[in-house]
Amino acid sequence: MLTFAPMLDVSRDPRWGRISESAGEDTWLTARLAEAKVRGFQRPDLTAADSVATTAKHLAAYGASAGRARLRPGRRSPNAPSTRPICRPLKAAIDAGCPALMPAFTDLEGVPMTANAAVLQDPVRGRWGFDGIYISDYNAIAELVPHGVAADILAAAALALKAGMDIDMMASAYTERPAGRSSAAPITMADLDAAVRRVLAFKARLGLFDDPYRENAPSLTADQRGRASRSRPRGRAPPDGAAEQPQRHAADHPGSAPHRRARAARRQRHARCWGRGRAPAAARRWSASSTACARPGRRARSNTPAASISTART
Repeated sequence: MLTFAPMLDVSRDPRWGRISESAGEDTWLTARLAEAKVRGFQRPDLTAADSVATTAKHLAAYGASAGRARLRPGRRSPNAPSTRPICRPLKAAIDAGCPALMPAFTDLEGVPMTANAAVLQDPVRGRWGFDGIYISDYNAIAELVPHGVAADILAAAALALKAGMDIDMMASAYTERPAGRSSAAPITMADLDAAVRRVLAFKARLGLFDDPYRENAPSLTADQRGRASRSRPRGRAPPDGAAEQPQRHAADHPGSAPHRRARAARRQRHARCWGRGRAPAAARRWSASSTACARPGRRARSNTPAASISTART
């Protein structure tokens, strides 16, 4: 299994639209959270039944885009002193064993990250030692056309594949068939072989060649089944062999006899208080707080209907 997480963007401007998804402005904290999330998702063994492969995103400096917009240029160099700290969480995720990266929608120094071979190959694959796969962001390859670096979808696919983009998300760029002549640069067999080799190696790490449907994955322990049962949404049937959710006691139900007796006692208590012309304690507290909160020099809010007030004034 694969998840498109963790999101490790660092932004120091609250105007950025996705800052609520991030871990904040501190690169050290985000890097530590990156390591913890990768370990939490993947467990020690990627072939285990409770393991999920991670995709660290977004490479790079997505949270520092100009104008805080999704397609606006980043105007930063990946080797600039101001950019290197922002990339530390991604490097920490790779060091923790993250097998997939997702480039950002934005560009660096005029080159969109989806087709930025200078960054995708080096420093990421070169100096960082990343040997996993690249997955495009949603429709990002097709958006190379509005970026202005590709004339059509086929040219965008060629640019992305040559830059090292292994998997296309939702743009269908790698499955489009040319209706006529395209301005795309020719794709060589070496380009295809490199991308296919990385995808197959990724599947091998997940154990999908030995067990494509995860039928032989190690079974969950009793403790793992209990955690899965407690985290399952209410109303969904548990899987075969999974531990049942702990049942609520009948007395805890709002319609049970103890609850009905308590409600009846409250009604009787209120009726006795109102019958003596004395409001219950809760009503007295509300009345006192309303009077205390009234502005100085102004009359406190009255519960008398507006029609009655106008009649009394006339």
